[in-house]
Amino acid sequence: MRLRELETRIVKLERDPSYSALARMSEEELEHEVIRHMNLLAADFPTYDAMIASYAASPEPFEQEVAKDMRTFLADYLARQPGRVRAA
Repeated sequence: MRLRELETRIVKLERDPSYSALARMSEEELEHEVIRHMNLLAADFPTYDAMIASYAASPEPFEQEVAKDMRTFLADYLARQPGRVRAA
């Protein structure tokens, strides 16, 4: 693909409202947005771990990958929270 075509596609993506909204968010705002959505997903489960285990047990590879991403995000997020002791 030529450079001009790529630039045109990038401009189209940047005009998309969902792209622009995310692009303007700080890392902290993005983290809060992820947590907000995870809370919505976890509403039917007793804990985040139960929700993640449910996705990990799915036969769908995409859901298994989502479970890994959630675990990674939560481990990183919790490790950076002040006053939290990291589990061994």
